[in-house]
Amino acid sequence: MRKVILYLLLVVLVAGAKMAQAQAASDSLLNLALQQAQNRDYENAIKSLNILLDEWSVQYQQKEFERISDSILSLAKIESDKKNYMEAIQQVNKVLKMWDLRQVPVTTVNTDSIFQVAIDLAKEKKYDKSIETAKTVLGHHPDRVDVLVFIANDFAWNSEFDSAKVYINKAYKKDPKNQELYDSWLNILLWNAEYEEVIRKADLAEDHKYTNKDNLTLKRLYAYNNLDRYDSAAALFDNGKNQKLLDSAAINSLYEDVLIKSKKNIVSGYYTVDFFQGNDPTPHHLAYVDYGTKINRNTLIFRLNYANRYNLNGALIEADYYHLLSGKRYFYFNYGFAVTKDLFPRHRAGIEYYFPLPNKFEGSIGARYIYFTNTGVFILTGHLAKSIDKKWFALRPFISFEQSGNYISLIGQARLIGHNPFVYWGVELAYGNSPDDRYFLDPAGTYFNLNAYRIKFEKSVMITKTDDLKFALGFAYEEYQKDLFRQRYTLEITYKLRF
Repeated sequence: MRKVILYLLLVVLVAGAKMAQAQAASDSLLNLALQQAQNRDYENAIKSLNILLDEWSVQYQQKEFERISDSILSLAKIESDKKNYMEAIQQVNKVLKMWDLRQVPVTTVNTDSIFQVAIDLAKEKKYDKSIETAKTVLGHHPDRVDVLVFIANDFAWNSEFDSAKVYINKAYKKDPKNQELYDSWLNILLWNAEYEEVIRKADLAEDHKYTNKDNLTLKRLYAYNNLDRYDSAAALFDNGKNQKLLDSAAINSLYEDVLIKSKKNIVSGYYTVDFFQGNDPTPHHLAYVDYGTKINRNTLIFRLNYANRYNLNGALIEADYYHLLSGKRYFYFNYGFAVTKDLFPRHRAGIEYYFPLPNKFEGSIGARYIYFTNTGVFILTGHLAKSIDKKWFALRPFISFEQSGNYISLIGQARLIGHNPFVYWGVELAYGNSPDDRYFLDPAGTYFNLNAYRIKFEKSVMITKTDDLKFALGFAYEEYQKDLFRQRYTLEITYKLRF
């Protein structure tokens, strides 16, 4: 019996060496077994030692189990780093099943490794898998605000904004002072075009001591700009407020844009001169001045055009009217009549409807009517434009219907935009004779069936924070009679003064 006791004590000591932390909690049971052995109560001593061995065996197995789980999760992280996400998910699921079978408390699971897999999946735009994996972490730790915010971002990146708002609201209820919460909340609302809500949540963030003032100001600028509340946007910087924030290139660029749009009046001056090589030694001149004013959602522009060509002078008076609708949609109307009929058509009129399209496209559809000396021409037109970062592209066709036949002309434009939309380099390519080119209009309207190939380079700069100046140089190879071509060289300058 003593040999049995000594053997059990030896086993206990070996197990104790492996489970040093657990031994401290079991000292009383070990002391009891030793005391029972000293009192020759061997039967109870053996029972106490067996209980102690069973306890330590369970704890040792638990430690080994945790070590194996951590190893598998490390393997999952390696597979995730290699972008083998399906393999990583399988490893994570393997661990979760192990823990579930053992009915181990969830707080012991290494959820950080699982969360990292979810983050890596999101980087690869595998949002559904990322959400599923992150929800596993949330099942173990329902109070983790960072996971709630991450899932909200996942839904938003996948354009599931209603679901994104559900999770961001859960995060808000758990920790309304969380800084990361407002970073994501403002983005989600902005991406979903909920601009009024962006303003309200920016105020809420400020109430909860949100510290990123640059982000708050930028989001408010975006919201006011998209709501066409340019005065409110510009007022963020009135009387010297927030001037240090203008050191941010993004804030300064958007501020200059809304400041320009907030001005209610604009005066423009335009001049162009054309030189020819081929049939006309005399330069052609065209100029205009106009005045525009904004009244609520309406803009009205009055313009006086003057031309000097073929030793003749001519004038045309016209008006443009823009009516702004909701959602960046608007109507354009135009009417003009010739004061003198030597160089301009007697009447011209136009209407066009502009509207936004998905993926930063915009479009329009419209018509023009031009009445010449003895006949009129009806024209269908429209445009399709696309913005890509700081680049802008547009294509506009014209389909002209007249007695001699139907004709098509095309204009393509590209711009590389600077710190605001009024600062850019541009190039324009055109085929055919466009009715929107003021310098090309004549009283007879005989040019629609003539070929023309044109290129023009543009540069627009800001002279002050609200006034811009544009230069353009152009070249055209054009028919002036059927099968007879000439070369045209063009210089343009435009100045806009806003107040």
